[in-house]
Amino acid sequence: MNQPLKLLFDECIGGPLIAHFAALIAYTPVDCEVKLVLDYVASGVHDQDWIPKIADEGWIIVTGDSGKGGTGKGQKLPHLCTQLGVTHIMLSGKLQQKNGFEKVRAIISVWEEICELPAQPKGSAWVLRFVGSGRNVALQQRK
Repeated sequence: MNQPLKLLFDECIGGPLIAHFAALIAYTPVDCEVKLVLDYVASGVHDQDWIPKIADEGWIIVTGDSGKGGTGKGQKLPHLCTQLGVTHIMLSGKLQQKNGFEKVRAIISVWEEICELPAQPKGSAWVLRFVGSGRNVALQQRK
């Protein structure tokens, strides 16, 4: 991997858990930067306001927003990311409903695949979801 891995988590995973996650991956040989969107903007800021500001910085956004349904709060995060060339990982609905520990466990279980994402086309969309029965997860490209 030539490019550093930069993961920007939206509000779907709390800040203290992200700090522990960042400390854990510091033990990997991967050059990785981890931030929470709240490091950039206040809670509740619409996606259409903050995503354009980080679009050229090489972040991969990790989100619980699948882009389904409407909230009346502007464009959905996945659509904006694709439009602006920001690679993103969406947690499936079932995974989004799990506690923070389970979300982080799922991310770590596909860590090697996540490390390859900076080499993928900018704006590509990925879904982290449960597969089969049990707690196995997969990272799959969303077409």
